[in-house]
Amino acid sequence: MHLKNYANGNSTVQRVIYSFIFFICFFRISLINSNLYLSLIFGVGGLVLAFYPNNRSMLLKSIPTVAILFLFFMFFYSLAVDLVTGNLFEYYASSFAIRILFMIFCSILPAYFIVKMFLRGSSTLLRKIMFMAFALQLIFFAASYLIPGVKPLLYGLMGASDSVNLLKWNMETRGFGLSNEINYTSPFLMVVLSIFFFKNIFFKLIVLLTQVVNSNNTVIAAILGGLFSKLSFLVKLFLFTSSFLFFAFVAIKYLPRFSNEFANGGFYTIEVLFNKHFYAINHNILEVIAGTGVYVYGGASKYLSDMGFVIIFNYGGVIYSLLFSSFILLCCLRVGYSFSFVFLWVLVGIVLNLKGLLLGANGYVFMTFLFLFNRFYRINLKSV
Repeated sequence: MHLKNYANGNSTVQRVIYSFIFFICFFRISLINSNLYLSLIFGVGGLVLAFYPNNRSMLLKSIPTVAILFLFFMFFYSLAVDLVTGNLFEYYASSFAIRILFMIFCSILPAYFIVKMFLRGSSTLLRKIMFMAFALQLIFFAASYLIPGVKPLLYGLMGASDSVNLLKWNMETRGFGLSNEINYTSPFLMVVLSIFFFKNIFFKLIVLLTQVVNSNNTVIAAILGGLFSKLSFLVKLFLFTSSFLFFAFVAIKYLPRFSNEFANGGFYTIEVLFNKHFYAINHNILEVIAGTGVYVYGGASKYLSDMGFVIIFNYGGVIYSLLFSSFILLCCLRVGYSFSFVFLWVLVGIVLNLKGLLLGANGYVFMTFLFLFNRFYRINLKSV
């Protein structure tokens, strides 16, 4: 009986193990060096599984063929550009070709590994490991927020001792928890997924009220999650009222970032993005179509932008922008659950790519392919 439970994913030990693996991949945990992602271990595991003929069929058939072709084109285009510009060797972190490889080995293949080895099409198991991973993150949040010295320790373990979250003005105001995505996808996705998938109202509220400390954008996440979730009107009213009271009497008064945000009518972040991060260095029609090959976030660039759409357009022009947007959209159309969730997930991707660069290893890509692979397994292989 115990062996049967283990094989079916009903073993408590197995759920704990895969919750931990989910945690590593979703929150992009690194060890000692900020670029040494532990999810790479499970990416290699997913690649090994893909060598078996039946497994390879699942991997390739679950992803739209056109999307795979787009991904290959983007990789070889980026490889050629990064070789010519020298980004591949001189500015490693600014190489789009390297970012695509990290996306495949640290987000896509780990998602495949988890589905093939544990979830096997089960939405129930997915919710369970997601809940356990988020609960663990809340523990790290509480420890790093309440206990002096824990936050630098956690960042040191990830090899991120030079993080902006450890600077004087951020030390006590943001970046609490254990994640390399703590300023980007982690808080946003935790809020959206908790509101949409979990039944416990207070857990949803705790996730929102803790993660809003890390990112103002979680307010947008809460609105999107609330609009598209199947929660009753009373539950939505409770969440909205509780959140409003928190922002009105606690956040604006005690959290400096919110004071600045609402002092500008609630549009401070949007104004900064569009006034300082929205620009193009494509100076002729060829550069508009094919891009400049310049990564306007780091490397040799004299410019800086946090906006994913701006970064991609300046790098690869209209062609690359359309390829990446189409790749994400085609994959989102296969995440399943319902039309409303698919629409929500596309909107989440748009918002996140406005605030940062989605092309790479991150929680959004990881979850997109986790949903995608799990849906394919449930529909096509559950009875096999």
